[in-house]
Amino acid sequence: MPIKYSHIGLSLLLCCLLSGLVHSQELRLSKIPLVQVFDTEKYQGGIQNWHITHDERGVLYVANNFGLLEFDGKSWNTYTVQENTKVRSVHCSGNRIYVGGQGQLGFFEPGERGELLFRSLKELIPAENRSFDDVWSIFTWRDKVVFSTVYSIFLYDGEKFEVIPFSSPIGYAFLADNRLFVQSVNDGVWVFGESQFEPWQKTTFFNDKSITKMAHYENGHLLIMT
Repeated sequence: MPIKYSHIGLSLLLCCLLSGLVHSQELRLSKIPLVQVFDTEKYQGGIQNWHITHDERGVLYVANNFGLLEFDGKSWNTYTVQENTKVRSVHCSGNRIYVGGQGQLGFFEPGERGELLFRSLKELIPAENRSFDDVWSIFTWRDKVVFSTVYSIFLYDGEKFEVIPFSSPIGYAFLADNRLFVQSVNDGVWVFGESQFEPWQKTTFFNDKSITKMAHYENGHLLIMT
């Protein structure tokens, strides 16, 4: 596993938004909790948190070593996935919370009583591609859910999977300017073209660097963080 994925002893810092601002001289910041810290005892999870997101209601979901953590602003809940694997990534889309773990992927959705129930999608992957490592990234692209693993990209259209293999290990996958990028551990940055990945910018500059984020920037540029 690449070292860049280790986030040991991570506490969740939840920043509260200030609303209804009045005149600045009347604002007493000393009585407003700008940051609230939750340790493992409070959120009842493992010490490693890999990814955090929220749904349309503002409910938080955290990919944690113990499973999927849910925080509604008052209380924490923990939901395990099939085979009780560590959850490495999480992504909300509609009423589904997609998660990826160690050799496992699928989604949670509310049951009749409101509790989250997990459904594995692994059996929909072609048999020859079902043996995979951790799922490190999940996002929606071109009406499909993208699951990024170490050697393959899985595209889920709601019924079946398309598998895009990669010749060398993948670090992270990114969605920027509606384009799908991956960083190869050995061969730099690649972008998905019409039907396959192609070298991006034909440069070796990023070959020995660890990219953690790619995002849209002004004037058609991309912001790349290492």
